Amino acid sequence: MRSHNQSKNSERRRKNSLVKRRLRRLFIENLESRELLASDISINSAADLTKYYDASTNSYLIGGDDTTSITIGDGIVIDTSSTTGQAGNIEIEAKRIAIGENVQILANGFVDTSTGDELDGLITLKADNVLGGFNFSQVGQIENLIRLFEDQSSYITIGASTVLDGGEISLETASGNEMVGDFLASQVHAVSKVFLELMKMPDLLAVPVSVQVWKPTASITIGEGASLSSSAGVSLQADAVANAFGKAVWNSISHTTGESPVGFAFGNFFNEATASA
Repeated sequence: MRSHNQSKNSERRRKNSLVKRRLRRLFIENLESRELLASDISINSAADLTKYYDASTNSYLIGGDDTTSITIGDGIVIDTSSTTGQAGNIEIEAKRIAIGENVQILANGFVDTSTGDELDGLITLKADNVLGGFNFSQVGQIENLIRLFEDQSSYITIGASTVLDGGEISLETASGNEMVGDFLASQVHAVSKVFLELMKMPDLLAVPVSVQVWKPTASITIGEGASLSSSAGVSLQADAVANAFGKAVWNSISHTTGESPVGFAFGNFFNEATASA
């Protein structure tokens, strides 16, 4: 007949195995959902622009935070100018944006000659490839594994002789990973430590081997002869942030597992963030 301790150990191993299978499934589902959400937009003709135009506001909204890349071909004209009133806004957003040569992005509005006011529209190019992570070592490890299958870069490239002309012009790129819910994570950590100590269980929020590599890059490149003309100012911002964190712990409690409390733990964390404009 199996002893009471053997039964408890068997049940604990079964539960740990179930947790590992669930984590593995979550990892696979995360990759699958990212693949489904990812999209690439190519604009090579005036017809390609139609779906992104809002006639009610005379504006363009191309892409979004789930768009992987936007490519605008040579010679394309995106124009929301108005000779009688306010020009519409133009917003382009993806993880990576490439604008070809001799492209015109125009948002020029009516000029009031008595006051000098220019009713120009906003031109916004935003390339954001930042992963919001949760401050748990195992979650951070999974997030880093996901990133190994993804491009960690964000960039905006503007081809030679391209013109951006309007009101406020903003070019912004960001890449890397950031911690969200730090306070909640710290409280969960504190509660879990007390619970695991009372139950005489190992720290399930740590792994014996933890290795992370984060190498985000963010860049803005403007080609020769390109022009950014604004009636309200031009801003360029490139940010790359890398947070590699975690812990490696060997979990073995001899009086509850019956195993020798001898083992090892290894952790290696590497950050390299590059931003240029």
